[in-house]
Amino acid sequence: MTMNVDEDLPALTPAEKYAIEKELAKDFFETEFKLVGYLLAANGAGLLGCMSVIKDYNATPQLHGIGAFIIAFSIGFLAAMVAFMTTQQHRAEIMGIFLAKRPTRSAKQIVWMSQLPQWVSGLALIVAVLGVIHRFGSL
Repeated sequence: MTMNVDEDLPALTPAEKYAIEKELAKDFFETEFKLVGYLLAANGAGLLGCMSVIKDYNATPQLHGIGAFIIAFSIGFLAAMVAFMTTQQHRAEIMGIFLAKRPTRSAKQIVWMSQLPQWVSGLALIVAVLGVIHRFGSL
């Protein structure tokens, strides 16, 4: 559900509307950064787990093919790092509006710049987890 401060709260003063919009933007970005943090942690943990068992690669035949998981978790981890950087840019652009700065990009471009890496990271994580389930589920 989206809120349009002008339509939903018409009796407020401009200063009150400004404060509400600023608080909503801060809440939005707090959620976005939590999501990116979870993607970083999950992909990083998967990558670390793969790297920690690679020392037993030659002695354990079940580990053959672990490179696919390393690639998937690495792509997810890199995409999460890019997502953090683009979300930070997105935040700077949007919060700059409250300092009377005009955004340098369109709203759609700003959102896609930050959302696309999050989706790539999330999809890479899903692929890796499904691969782990498929590969090691019968053990």
